[in-house]
Amino acid sequence: YFQKVLEQSSQAQLTRSYVQERGISLELMQKFGLGFALGDWSALSDVLLKHDYRESEIVSAGLAQKKHSGSGIIDRFRERLMIPLRDQHGNTVGFTGRILPFSKKDPGFSPPKYMNSPETPLYHKGELLFGLDVAKRAIKEYDSVIIVEGNLDVIASHKAGVEQVVASSGTALTESQLRLLARYTKKLIFAFDQDAAGFTAAKRGISLARGLGFDVRAILLPVDVKDPDELVQKDPKSWQEIALHSVPIMEFFIARLLEGKDLTNV
Repeated sequence: YFQKVLEQSSQAQLTRSYVQERGISLELMQKFGLGFALGDWSALSDVLLKHDYRESEIVSAGLAQKKHSGSGIIDRFRERLMIPLRDQHGNTVGFTGRILPFSKKDPGFSPPKYMNSPETPLYHKGELLFGLDVAKRAIKEYDSVIIVEGNLDVIASHKAGVEQVVASSGTALTESQLRLLARYTKKLIFAFDQDAAGFTAAKRGISLARGLGFDVRAILLPVDVKDPDELVQKDPKSWQEIALHSVPIMEFFIARLLEGKDLTNV
């Protein structure tokens, strides 16, 4: 439904333009199942109810929530770019909705940039890695996996031809996620965002990974880019090159600690 709206609805024209401006082709849109949630209060719920789904099922799946007053339900995701969250077999179990630069905003309310499905009987955040379903073959081929923070970093990386990539979605890796990755490779390569929050979250996951016997390495991004997505927008060939040249994690930590320090001054 979300895909059909993005590809065909006149109300999604601005979103289609936004996706194209980011260099995401129709082929990539379809590969990752990108879609659009309309801004109406119950556009998706109305469609699902017409297809004989019960309100309780729609709420349980994390797609809607009960109205605060009165009866009925409203859509959880409205006026967002929709990115399906799939398990390693390619089954959609949840969604990430990204706010758009031109979305209408209520005065005094700042919505979160990204909104994820809540925990449901199908979706457990700590057990899923975004992009693993389309990265499995490349991970085995390169015997390594590159871990980035954001879902759009993964999509950008595929655009540049680097496919052995999954996203941790900005949180520390869990033991469940690491055991899932261990089925495909024991070499983890982190590509951290340049901000401190992502680095702090990743450090917790790194400790756990090293304890489980993984070979942990890191990619040094140029200082003038925030994340892999931004690097691909500027220079896709640079990301292809950097992705092949990781450094041992301790070397990365030391480089980060020494940034901006004058080593001639005791």
